[in-house]
Amino acid sequence: MFACINGQVMIAVILTAVVASCYQAPAPRSPVEQVKREKDTFEEVLQTAATPSPSALNTIKRIGAQSDDYFIKALVANVLPLWKEDENTFYSSTALPLRQSCLDEADREKLQRRRGRATLVYFTVRVSPDGRALNVSKKRGSVEPDLEQLMQQTLSKSRYLPAKSARGYEASNLIVQCRVETAP
Repeated sequence: MFACINGQVMIAVILTAVVASCYQAPAPRSPVEQVKREKDTFEEVLQTAATPSPSALNTIKRIGAQSDDYFIKALVANVLPLWKEDENTFYSSTALPLRQSCLDEADREKLQRRRGRATLVYFTVRVSPDGRALNVSKKRGSVEPDLEQLMQQTLSKSRYLPAKSARGYEASNLIVQCRVETAP
């Protein structure tokens, strides 16, 4: 026998255990709550991948399938090919980028208004053990100062798959190549 009161399950056991649940529609999330949840889920994927467990791979796949967040999907997509079934974890000697572009969409639209030119710029990104950029610096290449600043800002706020050894997640450097092309 069970009853649902305010979304809580009250269970009375009579000789056998009864499993029951009550569905309560979740309240809409504010933008701040959504960002916090995406951060928590990103951290959850990293924590799950760091804790060798037979269920870790399935948990990571489930989180990736349920998420609408670009970085979480990219994180899962990068972890899966590196997964070691016999050890229930993954290893990577260097951090991996999760973003395919060095500029946000709005910045790319601004760039489209400029006259034709193509160049390569290389940045060194110091990635922390939790997948955040600690430092971004231009390594090589030449681009307009305002465009360079936009790229550095985008790379700074991006998330990365951190390097992982048998000891756990580690800070590491990542070289990111940014190809800048503008329409003539």
